[in-house]
Amino acid sequence: MSEVLDKPIAPGTIHYELKNFFGEQIPGVFSLLEAKGMLDSFWPLFRDSFLDPGINDEVVKQGIAISLAVQSRNKTCFLLHAFVLKRLGLSLEEIQTLALSLSFPSRVPEAEKWSRVVQWTFLNGFTIGKIRDEARQAGSTLLSLVTPDENRVVLRIIMAVEAMLQFTIHFPDEAVLEKDPFFRDSSEKLLFPVPDFVKYFTQNTDPSMKGLPVSTICMYCKSIQDKQGDWHALESALPNLSHETRFSHGICPVCYEKHINA
Repeated sequence: MSEVLDKPIAPGTIHYELKNFFGEQIPGVFSLLEAKGMLDSFWPLFRDSFLDPGINDEVVKQGIAISLAVQSRNKTCFLLHAFVLKRLGLSLEEIQTLALSLSFPSRVPEAEKWSRVVQWTFLNGFTIGKIRDEARQAGSTLLSLVTPDENRVVLRIIMAVEAMLQFTIHFPDEAVLEKDPFFRDSSEKLLFPVPDFVKYFTQNTDPSMKGLPVSTICMYCKSIQDKQGDWHALESALPNLSHETRFSHGICPVCYEKHINA
């Protein structure tokens, strides 16, 4: 736990709520937010989104966590959100499946609807403040598929996303976070499926990336993954890449095994 938050914790305080939410290992970024005088305004926005009675379902909580991952651009932030997904009980395979489940039929069984609504909404980047045509179309389609009460819950989830977007704007230097045991320990082992989130986001929701090729680069050894999923040394892969290629951070199987067994 960080020094700022490492103090006697009284019920009803923000520190008490943080401990209940994250357990003993509270991310050090909350300490930095407090030091900047931002914790009091930021934490209630995130906490209140979970107090709505419509957000008790684990699928909805998973959707929130997925949305946080999709909307983030900092690789350390991805570790946090992958860790949250794992804390919700998802396996690495399930996280990857959620990242890749982008289809949304016009009619689906009631039992599957909420899961698909949450996935579809956030994996398509539908958030408050976007005025692009596809965002308006997404909202219209969603309204035709859910009840008013369900839509209200979706909007509450979006509010949580907006709060977390403010969180990422003020995210501290990675050099600071590398000293945080929350990120040094088990969270690093959850990075393997994360490139799917990055790749989807860069290819589909960032206007500056529309139509550009995206390749995954290992954040440790800098190997490049090709379209068949094979990994190649940077020196041999670069001549085969388009000059317009953009890179998303990932981890190759060799480095994954090295770090998960460390």
